[in-house]
Amino acid sequence: MFVSFFRDRGHTVCPSSPLLASGDPTLLFTAAGMVQFKEYYSAEGPLPFTRTVSVQKCLRLSDLENVGKTIRHHTFFEMLGNFSFGDYFKEETIAWAWEFVARVLRIPEERLWASVFEEDEDARKLWEEKIGLPSEKVVSLGKKDNFWGPVGKTGICGPCSEIYIDLGAERGCGKEDCKPGCDCDRFLEFWNLVFPQFHKEEDGSFSPLRKKGIDTGMGLERLAMIVQGKGSVYETDALRPIVDAMEELLERKIGRDIAEQISANVVADHSRALAFCFAEGIIPSNEGRGYVLRRLLRRASRRMRMLGARGPTLYRLVGSVIDVMKDSYPELSEKKELIAMVAKAEEERFEKTLELGISRFEELIEKLESSGETRLAGRDVFTLYDTYGFPPDLTEEMAQERGFEIDVPGFEEEMDRQRRSAQEKSRFGRRKEEKLDETQWETLSKGAHSRFVGYKKLSEKVRIRKLRRCEGQACVQLLLDKTPFYGEAGGQVGDSGSISTESSVIEIDRVFYSGEALVHEGRLVKGTMEDRPYDAVVDSERRESTARNHTATHLLHHALRKVLGDHVRQAGSLVAPDRLRFDFTHFQALSLAEIEEIEDVTNELVLEDIPVRPAVSSYRDAIEEGAIALFGEKYGEKVRQVVVGDVSRELCGGTHVERTGQVGHFLVISESAVGSGIRRIEAVTGYAARSLIVERGRLLSDIRQLVGGDRVELLATVSALVKAAETLRKKSELDEKARISEDVDKLVSQAEEVCGVKIVAAKVSIANKEMMRNAGDLLRDKLRRGAGVIVTVLDGKPFFLAFVGDALLSEKKVLAGDIAREAARGVGGRGGGRPHMATAGGRDASSLEKALKGAKDFILKQLEG
Repeated sequence: MFVSFFRDRGHTVCPSSPLLASGDPTLLFTAAGMVQFKEYYSAEGPLPFTRTVSVQKCLRLSDLENVGKTIRHHTFFEMLGNFSFGDYFKEETIAWAWEFVARVLRIPEERLWASVFEEDEDARKLWEEKIGLPSEKVVSLGKKDNFWGPVGKTGICGPCSEIYIDLGAERGCGKEDCKPGCDCDRFLEFWNLVFPQFHKEEDGSFSPLRKKGIDTGMGLERLAMIVQGKGSVYETDALRPIVDAMEELLERKIGRDIAEQISANVVADHSRALAFCFAEGIIPSNEGRGYVLRRLLRRASRRMRMLGARGPTLYRLVGSVIDVMKDSYPELSEKKELIAMVAKAEEERFEKTLELGISRFEELIEKLESSGETRLAGRDVFTLYDTYGFPPDLTEEMAQERGFEIDVPGFEEEMDRQRRSAQEKSRFGRRKEEKLDETQWETLSKGAHSRFVGYKKLSEKVRIRKLRRCEGQACVQLLLDKTPFYGEAGGQVGDSGSISTESSVIEIDRVFYSGEALVHEGRLVKGTMEDRPYDAVVDSERRESTARNHTATHLLHHALRKVLGDHVRQAGSLVAPDRLRFDFTHFQALSLAEIEEIEDVTNELVLEDIPVRPAVSSYRDAIEEGAIALFGEKYGEKVRQVVVGDVSRELCGGTHVERTGQVGHFLVISESAVGSGIRRIEAVTGYAARSLIVERGRLLSDIRQLVGGDRVELLATVSALVKAAETLRKKSELDEKARISEDVDKLVSQAEEVCGVKIVAAKVSIANKEMMRNAGDLLRDKLRRGAGVIVTVLDGKPFFLAFVGDALLSEKKVLAGDIAREAARGVGGRGGGRPHMATAGGRDASSLEKALKGAKDFILKQLEG
């Protein structure tokens, strides 16, 4: 209806753009209908259209704390919008908005109000004189409510006018002057008409735009609430079916209790957001967009738990979301299996730490209650995040439910400390955004420096612009006028080589960026450094090996998306001469079959010998051509693409081979997890791949010679040997358990009884920690009113196990953790554990008798006390 209305008025219909905002890699999600059109407002050339209409799927987190608690807030929602780029302006916008609302939808005019920017007399006059809205129903508000933009300090901005509906005095605050702008629920804003007409300058002044624009947005869910006569957006046909599905899963009705309704609302809202994001290939991780989804899923998972659910359940709500939205968004049906798989995998991951995290949270709250404090310390919030996977806003929500707050600055300080530690460990610590350290540089020649010429050539005549000594007289750092040396960037290691004349040689070991400067670090092995031409020569073998691996990462990226799905995105990489490492988003470990298929796809591309070419274009053109950009990277107006036929197109400044055939061969050497939702593949190419294949062949040959038989029978032969070894291991384990049981019986019979308590303190001959714990369980079973400690020597170091029987434990006289600590003190170690059983280690195996005596004396003292 909305789209048809504006199409009939000359608007081009544009489909929704993805939630994964394109054209701006620093933007987390599409949060408004105008995002896909924002460049049109300032474009100088011809546009494909000057007026358009769309229904845009949006995701916002600005009102996260209110989602589920109010009648109107969401994370995910659909925005209806009409737009003009230098075409029509306020008069048509206000007139069409009123016509659609009052005439087409037939919303009673007496319930409609409007707000305008307090300085926008044009908009006020249009509402009062053209529309006929009474002046008392046109409310003037300030910049906070009715002025949009700019996004930064300068840029396009303008006033706005909003349309409200009066939901009735019973929804209000009771004040006589209650009207739009009040914080109560009586007046619901549902359509915002923005008039971009100014450009804010550096000095704070506002210059009129040559081409004024229109940007409107109306929340579909709020409109549905009004038209359907519901009391909340969660009662509409967009969200109520999800709540119904929730009730089926819970096998009960959601109560009228406010807390239950909030939980159900949160789950319904977050389920939609997660389904749409997962369908676009955005999956949970610990950074950027992925971290947003992790937060949403874990908030929803806890809410389902509060409603009585146990185990993963959100993935079972996928069907209800799809049933509601599939007609408008058929891609949801196509991705149904992926959506459910990602949701279930993430829920299972959270379930592993949820119980422990809630227990830890309860302990912290109990301490606050007993101490009279009201704020949860930042370090505790960080522990819940880092150890138990609780996002800080989830901890804050849980704390607020108990009447406490969290120390946000303290948490952020802990996070900063962790980030700094990670950065110090990172190989690629310097970035182009950092400034060049200007200290201690000696200028040899004047002029521009650091122009990279190494894409096409590996040698060049250069001059040294600046130099400085580093870590001793032999180590030097140089800035050159131009250079064929590639500097560490984008995950690719820098080049090495030499800079020389007939009388001087500088061996270059490393090249890296400091600001925009390319610093060449090396050793002066001959002669002196002066202002004269030098021959800069890159180590060609190292460069070619690195190029093979870099092109292979692009082919691997394509193969991963083809085999696993288009949710796969690069999350980091290392490109070195000897290997490559590629981190990517995925929700579970790869199977052997998947790894083999990825290798096959990659090697097929290698064998096709596809041309690899660079292409320089504007960022916008590159994205429109389908180039993949990395989230969070900053790109200039001009970007470099690396294009592999019609297979791969990525924004990349690295060095590559000219044809895929030069990669030689691609071989995966490992696949592993590096973080929640992030997998890593390490691989080799070229000569390194061949060497590994030869090595594996030799190893198989050696195994065949060792076990006998031919190549066809090798697997069966080894399998039989493994089974035989396993049978022997199990028999040995049973024999060991039987022996330990006999030893425990002896210890029990020899236990010293004091005050009705039997005490054991003895050295035993047990080969591992698991068997020690088995012995501890046996001792506890046989000595219910007993306590003690046993010790063995593992790898030359003492290992103690302390125990307390259940009957004695109930008397709370002695705890196993205290016994273990006392024993460890005698051998220079430490330990601890649970009240019924604890372990300890030490360094000095020569003092075991002393340690056992100390532990026994400690038990006696506790019993006497």
